[in-house]
Amino acid sequence: MKKTFSVMFLLILAIGASAYAQDKLAQIENMYSDEIAYDGFILDSRQEVQIDVVAIFTRDWNDAATSAWIINAENREVVWESFDSDDYRRGRSGVRELSDTVTLEKGKYEVYYSSYLGGGTRGTSINISGLIRNAISGRDRYRDRRDFRDLKIEVTGNGRNVGDNGVEKFWEEYNRNTVVKMTEMRDDEYEEVGFKIDREMKLNIYAIGEELNRDLYDYGFIINAKNRRKVWEMDFRNIEWAGGAEKNVMVMDEVTLPAGEYVAYYVSDDSHSWEDWNQAPPYDHNFWGMTIRVTDPGMKSHVEEVDVREVELKNVICDLTRARDDEYLTKGFTLKKDMNVNIYVIGEGSGKDMADYGWIVDAQTFERVWEMDYYDTDHAGGARKNRLADETIKLKKGSYVAYFVTDGSHSYRDWNETAPFDQERYGLTVSGADDDFNPNDVEEYREEDNKNILVKMNRFRDDDFERKTFTIEKRTQVRVYAIGEGDNGTMYDYGWIENSETRRTIWEMKYRYTDHAGGARKNRMINEVITLDPGEYVVYYETDGSHSYEDWNSNPPYDPVNWGITIYIIEK
Repeated sequence: MKKTFSVMFLLILAIGASAYAQDKLAQIENMYSDEIAYDGFILDSRQEVQIDVVAIFTRDWNDAATSAWIINAENREVVWESFDSDDYRRGRSGVRELSDTVTLEKGKYEVYYSSYLGGGTRGTSINISGLIRNAISGRDRYRDRRDFRDLKIEVTGNGRNVGDNGVEKFWEEYNRNTVVKMTEMRDDEYEEVGFKIDREMKLNIYAIGEELNRDLYDYGFIINAKNRRKVWEMDFRNIEWAGGAEKNVMVMDEVTLPAGEYVAYYVSDDSHSWEDWNQAPPYDHNFWGMTIRVTDPGMKSHVEEVDVREVELKNVICDLTRARDDEYLTKGFTLKKDMNVNIYVIGEGSGKDMADYGWIVDAQTFERVWEMDYYDTDHAGGARKNRLADETIKLKKGSYVAYFVTDGSHSYRDWNETAPFDQERYGLTVSGADDDFNPNDVEEYREEDNKNILVKMNRFRDDDFERKTFTIEKRTQVRVYAIGEGDNGTMYDYGWIENSETRRTIWEMKYRYTDHAGGARKNRMINEVITLDPGEYVVYYETDGSHSYEDWNSNPPYDPVNWGITIYIIEK
């Protein structure tokens, strides 16, 4: 009886010991400053795990300055974070300790520790300048090697450790259903990937980037390659904090796209990126960038990568790109039917004014149908003065002229600050945006072929004078388009029309009838329709000794090349 009791007692002890035995699932320790380390583990059942952390705190002991967290490797969700606890206890001077538990489902997990200072809760800011001052004076206990040596996270439970190599395999497994991968993005990077789907499908988009003061600096978006309309973008409606520094943001989204061709973009600025963080990195630092995955693994075979440039050039109507310093680019086109067009333009702007910019005018009325306005632009990557407009508008059947002008600095291949992300397309591009776009519905428009133009005298320089004669055979409406200089009610560069027989002035560019022509207030323009009786006419234009084409003493007009006068017959 005693022997039976002893055996049963030993068996119970063995079962109890086994039930309470804990495996070391993950351990990170002995850190250096500005380091991020990771470990991983697998759980075969739902259970509560034990987590022990040592962290550096701010000088006022209110917030953790270093941080640790755990990510579910299968869905990239953060399941535990160290600073989300008020249960730290004071340890050796400079550090605090935390013992915590969390219940985790069966699955694969990644454990991280960041020794970057300032990785506390969103809204927490570490006094970096104070840290630097203390480091210089030798009084910064955060920079004490002993503090970083004591940092650690240890996770225990019933499971198995996979090490950092296992974590990297988790990343590979997550990417098995990936169709577009733009991660580990560095400073000043611009990446575009074209892809085609042959049927409607749901896609998962996971993007991590940088936002500060309501401006996105590292971000991603997707466009329909045929009409350049954005079908998804990383913006203030969908971003959330990504952990670490407050400026780290992320999106985990799902979008349904119809069959078609698309282009995914990701752009980064000149600081704070993968492995070159200037503040605490985000939780999922290795996925800095954008990942697009199929939600149904069986749909991956219906997605293929396509050449971006081939896709984008299919519908191009007008290309005024690769603009250099002091350039004036122009091209006309005629639409044989009404159509939607996409306008994609990158230029230079600061102080709310544009220095390198584009616009489009109706070739028959000289009226602007579109122009690049600073307030309607977005950051184009690189220097903040790089501006981007990407719009779709409807144009009626007819002829149009597109323009792009640059000043004397910061242009294609001669940047005086960081270049925009899409350098090759610095300038203006017009593309067909309709699904049924047919290149045969577009033809080139050349102003010199326009038989309705009676007189064109432009690009006047200082102290210029010119006259030309034209004849009207029947009572006709003509449009007069003139740009010149005027101030305080007086015109200095201007034109007028005389009847050749009577020498009577029948039209004159008077200040009170002009409008601002853009740039300096003294740039004046007039665009009006007048009626001329049959007869011969002489048109004149003269300039004074300053402020003229390519020799401006103040900001030039929006349409500098037409500094002068144009007269043409209005078609009915």
